[in-house]
Amino acid sequence: MANENPRKIAQVVRWLGPILDALRELGGSGTAKQVEEIIARNSGVTEAERTTLLKSGQTRFYNQINWAKLYLRYEGLIVCPKSGIWQLTETGERTDLTIDEAERIAKRWHKHTREQRKQRASDQPQDDAAIDESEIETEGQPQKRAAFLRWMGPILDALRELGGVGRPKQVEDIVARNNDITDAERQERIKTGQLKFSNQVAWGKQYLIYEGLLVCPKRGDWTLTDRGQQTQLSIDDAAAIAKKWVKHHKELRNQRIGDHHESDAAVDPVDSELPALDDTDSINVTLQKVEYDLAACARDTNYTVEALARWVKAIERKQQAVLYGPPGTGKTFVAEHLARHLADEDGGFYEVLQFHPAYSYEDFVQGIRPTTRADGYLEYAVMPGRFIDFCERAKRCRGRCVLIVDEINRANLSRVFGELMYLLEYRDREIPLAAGGRFRIPPNVRILGTMNTADRSIALVDHALRRRFAFLALHPDFEILRQFHLTTGFDPTALIELLRRVNRQIGDRHYEVGISYFLRSDIRDQLEDIWRMEIEPYLEEVFFDQEARLEELRWDRVSGSLAS
Repeated sequence: MANENPRKIAQVVRWLGPILDALRELGGSGTAKQVEEIIARNSGVTEAERTTLLKSGQTRFYNQINWAKLYLRYEGLIVCPKSGIWQLTETGERTDLTIDEAERIAKRWHKHTREQRKQRASDQPQDDAAIDESEIETEGQPQKRAAFLRWMGPILDALRELGGVGRPKQVEDIVARNNDITDAERQERIKTGQLKFSNQVAWGKQYLIYEGLLVCPKRGDWTLTDRGQQTQLSIDDAAAIAKKWVKHHKELRNQRIGDHHESDAAVDPVDSELPALDDTDSINVTLQKVEYDLAACARDTNYTVEALARWVKAIERKQQAVLYGPPGTGKTFVAEHLARHLADEDGGFYEVLQFHPAYSYEDFVQGIRPTTRADGYLEYAVMPGRFIDFCERAKRCRGRCVLIVDEINRANLSRVFGELMYLLEYRDREIPLAAGGRFRIPPNVRILGTMNTADRSIALVDHALRRRFAFLALHPDFEILRQFHLTTGFDPTALIELLRRVNRQIGDRHYEVGISYFLRSDIRDQLEDIWRMEIEPYLEEVFFDQEARLEELRWDRVSGSLAS
């Protein structure tokens, strides 16, 4: 072990046995932070030892624990079924490691990695673990920037050609073919011995993960997200993504880690003189840091700060809420602004998805999906759904991350949520999923649904689901309409009186006509078209068996009152 530092290796191997003991104490599975806390308690590690920092800003103790985890994974004693979770294998369950046995594992691991470093890759590119950070562009290295920025768009194109998911070798082959990369260029190596082209494509992938355009749901698979499917990247777009990534990681390096633990990707390979961690430990998220307080939210939505504060309090109490009301009350609009406010602190983010009658558990949680192998045959793998993918990225954030489920009541909610019905109420618990693995909702995740009560009454929603959400009612607020038009030159008084009359005729709060149809600065020019083409068709459904009442509310009959 001439190439290794014996002192540093000894610091690492002493934790192999305690990691197994800690996982047994946790019932076989736990997070890195839970394992670290149990080891510190059982081994008498002082607070000073736990907070000693490496030059990267990461704690030395945490770094050593994570490198010990790598040895145990290599030996087959633990696995990481999903990012951030450490789990004992059957062999690990019954293994008690002495320090001598731990040293032998470390020796085998180092021998294996030395052989890998010496080996020259053939046509098969090396794993993402071999990415050479020295080849990554930093400030002052524009030639290296161009080398990997140019592959970000072609990676997305290649994955679309593969049907949305592919292996690194498949992606490389298509990128090389579409961009006329010669065999000689593909065989060129960097100083680590890795193929330069493979390294550049792998780093392009890292930036796409950071931007939320690509995920790696299991080792070796690159999968487009919905955004990735729809995104066409120019070289300027790629450069902007890379700049955000570099800025984010500079901030992480400068940051001193306190009680909050970063992901396994924070292990410092420079200090420990060990190779970089693999792809299962390096999923990144898009950070969306904005200044957006309740006053700004109130200004944009025209709701009062007091009303918004009450809703935020309810969302924080239940951690999930539904904004419900009749058409045209701005439910999605308000949900997006509330999500923006909630995600403001510490770099959270929010996303929007829409439910529909065909939306399923497999789409939302996890399910089997066909993927094409390199030989052209199909294989059927368990893939994460939108919610699990969202939670995996949320775990990398300190701030609140908000998932907006638009039209939440259009799907069969009991079927879509499945086991999540339990976790929505017991946020501190973890449960096994039907297709394998264990899952818990990260504490920083919030869910906002929107529900159009004209489509489906709230009373028809499963009561067990109803009691897990706070319900925030949005009904037509004509004061908002009045406030909006203070600066447009349009007097909404007659329109408000007409809408009050229409809603009295309807006689059901769940079907009232909302105000969002009329929140337009050019409403004078658009009012007739809006009424004829949007309001009247809606009223035809409401009064489908009351023709006389409908006729009273058609444009030809009501336009006079608006003109006056």
